[in-house]
Amino acid sequence: CLASGGMTAHADGDDATLAEIVVTATGRKQNIQDVPYNISAITGDSLQAQSITDYFELAKAIPGVAFADVGARGALSSNLVIRGISVDAAASPQFPASTQPAVSTYINSVPIFANLRITDLERVEVLRGPPGTLYGARSEGGTIRFIYNKPQFDGLTAKVSAGAGTTDGASGLNSQADLTSNIPLAEHLAFRVSAGRERVQGFIDAP
Repeated sequence: CLASGGMTAHADGDDATLAEIVVTATGRKQNIQDVPYNISAITGDSLQAQSITDYFELAKAIPGVAFADVGARGALSSNLVIRGISVDAAASPQFPASTQPAVSTYINSVPIFANLRITDLERVEVLRGPPGTLYGARSEGGTIRFIYNKPQFDGLTAKVSAGAGTTDGASGLNSQADLTSNIPLAEHLAFRVSAGRERVQGFIDAP
């Protein structure tokens, strides 16, 4: 479900309902309609339904966001682009960049870029820049926030998924596997872990 400055419409047969989208882009919970920024939000269920597990697929799902898909070696630095603003002319860094990116990324409330598989998320929020007063100097183009699911205290749950595929011109199969587990330990204590592994054929190993 993708919302951009408004409600999200869900269609089920002939019935259509509006669901409220709550975001925390300004540091507190707000209806997405009340946030004074150009913001989009996509829910974790929507990410899973569309099989979005990386930045390249995410960029295709959100208007105004671009990501240069240069393979695994090009994912050492952020090459996200929002509104056409980028500090990397080639948009394909093959090594850690010495300049600050124009799009900041946050994992929950931590400002860090990590080329993680996009799994077990509550939602993704995209703020089109410049929201510098909230997110600092690296947000001229905008900010992307990955809000992960929180541990739950009401039950033990586990989810496993796996997949396989091929790459033209490569030998062998591509493979991916993900595991998410939620373990309640006490009335107000729980442990949640999300782990995964992906192997893509067709790359030459390098240090």
